[in-house]
Order: sequence, then C-alpha cells, then structure tokens
Amino acid sequence: MNRLALSKLIALLVGFGCILFAYNYNKSASYISSGPIFGSSWKLVSTEYITDSLKQSIQTELNRIDLIASNYKTESELSFINKAPINEIIDVSSEMFALLSFAEDLYRQTDGLYDITLGSLVINEGFGPPTAMVDKSIQVSSKRFQFVSDNSIIKNDNFQFDLSSIAKGFAVDSIAQILIEANKNHKLQEAFGTGTAVTISPINSITYRDEKIIIPKKSNPKSLEIKTIFQNIQRGRYPDKYSWVSKLSV
Repeated sequence: MNRLALSKLIALLVGFGCILFAYNYNKSASYISSGPIFGSSWKLVSTEYITDSLKQSIQTELNRIDLIASNYKTESELSFINKAPINEIIDVSSEMFALLSFAEDLYRQTDGLYDITLGSLVINEGFGPPTAMVDKSIQVSSKRFQFVSDNSIIKNDNFQFDLSSIAKGFAVDSIAQILIEANKNHKLQEAFGTGTAVTISPINSITYRDEKIIIPKKSNPKSLEIKTIFQNIQRGRYPDKYSWVSKLSV
C-alpha cells in the first residue's frame, strides 16, 4: 500500500471515528432549557436537541401564563383580581375563566376540600409571597365568588385567590401542546410521588374521570434509584449535603 492510499485510509477511519463519537455523544447528551415562573423555576430536559425557536416559544408561553396566574407578580391578572373590589363585575381572560371553572369543578367534587379562595391562609402559613397580601383580606369565606358570564366574575367577599396548585398543571399542558406541535411526541415512561411523607412512591396509573392511564413498569425505575439515595442519606450512609436530616435527642 502506497503512502497516498494509506493517508486516505487513515483520514477515512478518523472521519468515521469522529462521526461515531458525535453520534454517541448526542445520543447521551441532555439539552436543558429553564427559567423563572410562579415564584419558583421550571426546567425542560430533553435527550433531543432543542432549537432556539422552540426554546423561545416555550419561554414566551410560560411568561404569558406567569402573567395570568402568578401571585408573585404584582402585574399579573391574578393579582389584579385579588385587589379588585368586592360585589363588582371583574373581567377575566379566557385562560383565567378556564382555570377558575376547573377549580370550581374540583371544589364541588371534593365537597369544598379543594378551595382556591384560601389565598390569605396560604400566605399566612408561609406558602405564598407576603407582598401579595391584600389589605383586610380574610382567610376563609363561605360567600366566595360567582361567574357572571364566560369572561367575568364577582367576588362576594374580600378573600384572595391562590392558583398555585392548579396553574402549574395548566402550564405543563400548554408546553406539552407546543412540544407535540413540534413533533416531540414522546411517551410518559415513569412517574412517582414524593412529599412530606418523607418517601418516594412509584405511580402505576393516573385516573381522571373516566380515563385511566396505565404507566408501564420499568426493570430499573428511576424512582427506586432516587429512593435508595434518599434513604441512604436518611440513615447516614451518604453525606447530607442539603441539611435535610436533623438529629433528635431522646
């Protein structure tokens, strides 16, 4: 084999190696987009490349929803409604009407256990911004509010709305629609819950009204991996980097 042929062969092998390396890197890489919302933050992680235009669409939509349903923004529609006088017609957007209608449906289904008019109570308990508190607002009201039309309501008492428990899901649904339209048609692979019960539990199915979604079981679920790490922190096997564990003297 002459020198020219050998050089071409080496160049071909190097080029193929670079292509293979780039393919494997992109296959294992994670693309992240994030930003602030509802006094907290959001993060989108994808194994596929997220274009700048798609990132912008997501950011724009979340900013729009933040200005509708956030009680952390003084200029949001929700803040405007909370500051509005009682017994007067308040115009609301179609999105706000949809949120309030869905919340009232849950209020009826739970016999009043789910109630978005407890905003003052939420703030007093430390789960909302103190700056959002309206003067002389009450924590609980039996008068609540009423729909006048599909674009207006009347508050019957000086309570405050808090939509934080429902607005996040509304935002997720909106972003899911954007991703579907961008042909990012991926499926739900796993779901789990965690909270003040200090544990992590896998979710096998999600049911809403007459629809039930079965989540397939995985051989190596991420929830089990996270639960194992969490329990090792609890039991002192792993370092507690976040000061989650408190020692009690008995």
